[in-house]
Amino acid sequence: MSEKIRSFISIDITDQNLLDKIVGIQRSLLETGADLKTVEPENLHLTLRFLGEIPRSTLELVRGELKSLRFNRFKLNLYGLGAFPNLRRINVVWIGVREGKENLKEVAKKVEFMLKKLGFPPDPKGFSPHLTIARVRTGKNRDRLIDF
Repeated sequence: MSEKIRSFISIDITDQNLLDKIVGIQRSLLETGADLKTVEPENLHLTLRFLGEIPRSTLELVRGELKSLRFNRFKLNLYGLGAFPNLRRINVVWIGVREGKENLKEVAKKVEFMLKKLGFPPDPKGFSPHLTIARVRTGKNRDRLIDF
């Protein structure tokens, strides 16, 4: 039986100035007293498509196909905080995408098309451009995040 790996396709955040600003926001969120697990700076990314648990051989196939994807360089501007599933029941805290959102959606469409050719089913949730910065562990002081 082939080893399965939890996989996703993403764009890493590598700009140190941006990472420093995000870490500052994360610190402020922790100061609310909410029970949060912040995403480590080296793990911050914009997910284009979650793949789930897939065999290593399939992952290698996806990697190979990704190398053939082409798109023009574009600028992204991250702005504003939001929450999944909603503000009444916050499980995930994220930063939104303002400038470059349409470009990012185009890249996600190309990824989705490539995955369809490889036999992956369509993403049932669709693409929602965001950068996850924290996850709520328990309901402790969760309500304090609403006013953040």
